[in-house]
Amino acid sequence: MPAAEEESQAITDAKKGRAGSVLFWAALTAVLILHVAINRQADFSFPAPWPDEAHFFWQAHAIAVDNSLYSEALNSDRTIMWQPPGYFVVTGTAFKVLGTSFETGRLLSLVWLLGAFALMVTFFSRYGLRWPALILSGLFFFNARFLACGNIVRMESLLLLTVFAGFVLIQRRKTAWGLSLLCITPLIHFNGVLFLPAGIALAAVSGQMRDLRLNLKRSGWTPIALAALAWLGFLTLVLFNRESFLHDMAYQFGRKTDRTLWPVLAQPENLIALVVVIGGIAHGLKTRFRASELLVASAPFWLAWSMGREVWYEVLTHIGFLMITVYAFHLWLYWFPVSGDRRRRLVRVVAAAFLLALLIAWNFRVDRIENPLDYRVDAEMFSMDMEIDIPYFVGADREAVTTILEGLAPENALTEVEFEPLADGLFFQHLDTARFRLRAPVFEERLPDVHVIHVSKSQPHWWSYGDEALERYGLTRDSTRFIQYQRDLTERWYFCVIPKHLKMGKRSSR
Repeated sequence: MPAAEEESQAITDAKKGRAGSVLFWAALTAVLILHVAINRQADFSFPAPWPDEAHFFWQAHAIAVDNSLYSEALNSDRTIMWQPPGYFVVTGTAFKVLGTSFETGRLLSLVWLLGAFALMVTFFSRYGLRWPALILSGLFFFNARFLACGNIVRMESLLLLTVFAGFVLIQRRKTAWGLSLLCITPLIHFNGVLFLPAGIALAAVSGQMRDLRLNLKRSGWTPIALAALAWLGFLTLVLFNRESFLHDMAYQFGRKTDRTLWPVLAQPENLIALVVVIGGIAHGLKTRFRASELLVASAPFWLAWSMGREVWYEVLTHIGFLMITVYAFHLWLYWFPVSGDRRRRLVRVVAAAFLLALLIAWNFRVDRIENPLDYRVDAEMFSMDMEIDIPYFVGADREAVTTILEGLAPENALTEVEFEPLADGLFFQHLDTARFRLRAPVFEERLPDVHVIHVSKSQPHWWSYGDEALERYGLTRDSTRFIQYQRDLTERWYFCVIPKHLKMGKRSSR
């Protein structure tokens, strides 16, 4: 081929490559936009306000207002230390700019989840097969767990953003920055301790550890110094709140001591995944098959729920299985590449498409991919689904409940109000602070002056907190004279005014 023709062909190929990239990123953007649209429909009905949200929100609010982790709403005597401070610091800093509200807290989780998804797909695409990776990732991204993760005031979305940023930096051979970022993930959530070993292993299998000293010379010691500074800040916080830290850690880890790992790993699907991870990593080390790095990165995601077994950790496990799924497709095309004559290429393309369909069917069968034809019902999580015909909370509720509380509260005395669910109190930050104090008690046994109990259609069927709160005052859901406000027959608010002599009594707090 003449030189002029070769140059022309190279230009044509470059244009096709750019066009393909533009189309790919347009498709990724479309996935993100669709996810946002569904998230906005979920509003406060999916998931219903959760106790954790009040606990985490108030400490972030304290950072925004007082640059402190102490929140009187949680405990009037001390700082609560049962979670690492990273999420509160980041969220509280954002609150300083955006304002403090329940809506903003949930919206921040959505923004972080969108960033995490974009980085996750970027991470996958580096190994090739970016379109199958985007298809699989997009299907997973509309699972109920991902929707809940981006619509709740919790740490998982920020953790995912940080972890994938670290992995992408390592993948791009910015090892010092990537490992330093993974080093601070335990300061966002305790599950972060699983990801630094995975990052080190990822750097090792990609041959970067021997170049780490050179990498440090290029980057300087800035990333390590920043990570060390973050940990020093946390240790200083612990030092000044030592007794609280020891008490709260004993509670956190004490309730999980009986959650042994093996009974979960022994389940057939997890055993298969374990064999794939171990066997795939061994195969990758032997053959230098780069896509096996996906399995190295998948291990902490896949293990997170098995070790902690909290409702909100399931999104991490789903990502672990997504990585295993993407790897399986890579492995198939490694063994059976689309090459050879036209007939052979056609057969292998059909076989690859069939395998992709099987992988999608497998994940659909175990509820990691939802049914798009019946999405509103099929996108279900612990009896909460996306079939939202009655909203959990509307502006009229805020006005009505506020009016009732103002009628119950004395003019010249401070009235402590506790909501059930605890996070319902976040709708009422506008209450006059001279007359009202909102409470979401943690490790503090003191009754409020008024307990507002919201029973809703959006709450899980197994939700018992509302009934337990009513029972505390000798009431049931049939005690209609205590329902001072209701909407659409399914949204009921009970108002219990606590007599002074009962306030001296104790009750347990979450």
